Amino acid sequence: MSITPHLTIAVAGHSGHGKTAVAGYLAGIGRKTAEPQKQAARSGRTQILECPLGTGQSVSLMDVPGHPRLQKNAIRGIAAADVCLLVVAADDGVMPQTMAHINIIKYLKISNGLIVLSKIDLADAETLELAEIEIREAVANTVLADAAVIPFSAVTDTGGQELIMRLKKMAQMIPGRNPNGEFRMWIDEICGVPGFGTVARGAIASGTLSQGDPLWVLPMEGETKARTLEVHHRKVTTAIAGQRVGINLPKISLKEIRRGMALAKKRPERLFHFLNAEISANATLKNLQRVKLYIGTLAANALIILMENQALAAGDAGLVQLRLKHPIFAVRGDAFLICELSTRSIIGGGTVIDPTNEKFRTAKSDRFIPYLSALRCGNWRDAILCYIRNQSHRLVFLTEISARIGIPMQDVQKEIRVLFNSGHIIVFHDKSVLMKNRYTELAEKIHQTIKRILNADPLEKFVCREEIRRIAGIAADEAMMQCVLEDLCAKNRVSRVKGGYTLPDFTPGLNRYQQKLAARLINFALDSGLLSFSPGYFCIKSHSDIKKREVQKVLDFLHDQGELIRLNDGHYLHAKMIDDIKERVATAIARRGSVCLSDSMAILGYGRSNATAVFEYLDDIGFTCRRGDVRTLYR
Repeated sequence: MSITPHLTIAVAGHSGHGKTAVAGYLAGIGRKTAEPQKQAARSGRTQILECPLGTGQSVSLMDVPGHPRLQKNAIRGIAAADVCLLVVAADDGVMPQTMAHINIIKYLKISNGLIVLSKIDLADAETLELAEIEIREAVANTVLADAAVIPFSAVTDTGGQELIMRLKKMAQMIPGRNPNGEFRMWIDEICGVPGFGTVARGAIASGTLSQGDPLWVLPMEGETKARTLEVHHRKVTTAIAGQRVGINLPKISLKEIRRGMALAKKRPERLFHFLNAEISANATLKNLQRVKLYIGTLAANALIILMENQALAAGDAGLVQLRLKHPIFAVRGDAFLICELSTRSIIGGGTVIDPTNEKFRTAKSDRFIPYLSALRCGNWRDAILCYIRNQSHRLVFLTEISARIGIPMQDVQKEIRVLFNSGHIIVFHDKSVLMKNRYTELAEKIHQTIKRILNADPLEKFVCREEIRRIAGIAADEAMMQCVLEDLCAKNRVSRVKGGYTLPDFTPGLNRYQQKLAARLINFALDSGLLSFSPGYFCIKSHSDIKKREVQKVLDFLHDQGELIRLNDGHYLHAKMIDDIKERVATAIARRGSVCLSDSMAILGYGRSNATAVFEYLDDIGFTCRRGDVRTLYR
């Protein structure tokens, strides 16, 4: 079901230039009832009115305050607007706060607007002409440069119908805020309502909110829900992007919440202390300059880090990192402006390119600047490639790329296919990616490490993943290691075996030292006769510094080759001795009918502690059959 977009019109301009009269006329209040509205405007708050344009759209009017002392309120009001009406009094002309509002409109990226030349009943034709020329000079190089200038008088009712006609035409062409995106709302006002609790008001930046939806208050990360919704003092069940809504928030106290926080349906994976952004200077900006940042409804102190220069002159643009003391919930594309700390003078503004928690350093310029430059000009392919390259120590998931860069998943998949076909990246399971040169380096290091370990000790049947990481010194996460190993196995460069990894063409063998040790072990087994021995016993009897681990590996090899027999207790016998043992046991059973462990001394020459494993071996190979404590020959 398609949703008709909501539009918000901000009425801006210098104090006393007739903004309230224009807003009242558009809202249908009329001259006779405009006085209460004027009194409300003097309170300094942005006034919110309904505007029945007759286009089928819901439209709100925001009469923003025009006094310099209330500039922060004007910023918050204009930030939520889709259209701006700049009101300039014909008898007064462009004033300082007019210029301030023009800069706010410019830096907050309001893309549609009209100019209202008010109070024309107080000026003659020459004054009107001069006023329009002055206005055109003031709005040059802004979105209002080509905007229509509409003469208006609330006293004579001149220009009202033309203003309404132009707004109707403009409203039908403006798409409005995105109602299908993730819900997000900057909190502008908070109040406590008896019997209901905390109510937060603000304009929905994107998405749709319905009664009962879960909500997160950010950055405090408090969990709540939309108990009730109210738009223009009427209860509603659903509010859409662009609408200013009051939301009753249960389980959230007035002490916990404040203006400048945000609401979201989903808890974000992270909040950000730094904003990488493109900025345009309205006055000279210096590196490491402290400023007041206005973004959404938040006003916070920030530190400017210039990435490309030590200073930006008025009119210049560049990449910056804005560092904040406390984290915020900002997203790519958010517009902002900055003011001097000591004054209310607007010194610049721009757009968030990449919220992050990584500090920019000059040494990181090669990583930061190409990535941000690609984002700034909308080159998604280069941006994706730079992002993957900057995360070369780990796998990068496609969902992560979509969320971080802010483009739909189908566009990410399209660019990933191009990058894969051009040989820049490797794709794993259509879910994650890695730079090809990083994959080649990692795959070769893993393959050579396995090969080196196995060549150094041919009796090593496999190499475990932890040993590969330790010896190769690989700085990679576990998921990345696993994917590279799986790919090597698929390409038959490495084989997966129980316990670890080996090479497909590897055959265990003995080096020169191990061959000598094997000969000694065979001789020792022959000398031991029918009595089994353990690796530790051999080490003691050999009177040398041979390590038990080395002895064990050679014994296992000789067992695999069939030269030694391994018993259940980990002891070993020479294979030739088994025939002698079988003959002795068979003779005893033929004479006695059966044998038991207590007969081992008479049959084998040693007691039950050594004979238990021997008799169990005869049972395992099917030579004897045990019933209780006695054994007979297996038939």
